[in-house]
Amino acid sequence: MAVISRITMQKRNKERLNIYLTAEGKETFGFAVDQNVFVKYNLRKGLEIDEEALKELIDEDEKKKTINLGLHYLSYRMRTVQEMIDYLEKKERQPEHIKTAIATFKEHGYLDDKTFASSYIRSKSASQIKGPMKLSQELKQKGVHQTVTDEALDQFNEEDERVLIEKWVEKQRRKSAKESTSAQKQKLFQQLRGKGFRSSSIQEVLERLEPQEDTDELDALTFQAEKLERKLSKKVTGNELRFKMKQALYQKGFSIGMIESYLEGHERGDDGNE
Repeated sequence: MAVISRITMQKRNKERLNIYLTAEGKETFGFAVDQNVFVKYNLRKGLEIDEEALKELIDEDEKKKTINLGLHYLSYRMRTVQEMIDYLEKKERQPEHIKTAIATFKEHGYLDDKTFASSYIRSKSASQIKGPMKLSQELKQKGVHQTVTDEALDQFNEEDERVLIEKWVEKQRRKSAKESTSAQKQKLFQQLRGKGFRSSSIQEVLERLEPQEDTDELDALTFQAEKLERKLSKKVTGNELRFKMKQALYQKGFSIGMIESYLEGHERGDDGNE
């Protein structure tokens, strides 16, 4: 049987106390506890502590450490239940203490996958332009159950999706001015699919996309043609060069009529316009 002989506050952490024990006339450091544990067990100088009580105190303190670690993790941003479990396991906390911490956080509303999923979707869809499929995939990676994700995605209706697509397309299209309308649409479609938007919503927006003005399309064709000519003329000339340029420009989405007009004008030495 040992007796608490001295209690001091830790210098680096004012929330923790050092407990010293005396047994057989010799004082030694016994253990450290969180202030809440100290109060809960009514620890005080002169209190006798046997081995069983000591184990219980240490276990309770370890449980409190786990909760404090979790609270610190939550202080940066919201977390999913699975994220919290993974974090505490990485910190090598005991399974039963992790379970207690999770239950505590849920009880106080600190952990709620439904709230997390809803907030995540609102934030990421607007700030990073992500579609429902991408968001669903990311929430799955964070351990959110699919039914919870599907429920949260109900707020992401088709009209909201189209508005986001239109916003992004308008911005990206200005960067693709040197490409044909057809090539632009194909490129935009693939990029939007990669961002997790549904094909039907993408297609609907792109179908309503106004084609470039003829002058803009010709400027894009001219840019691509000159680029191709510099590359191909090092290997082929004459009719073969003309054929390869026509083939490459068609694959880039320009119409046969515009390509022929450009090539004829180019061969005459003008800009291809009548």
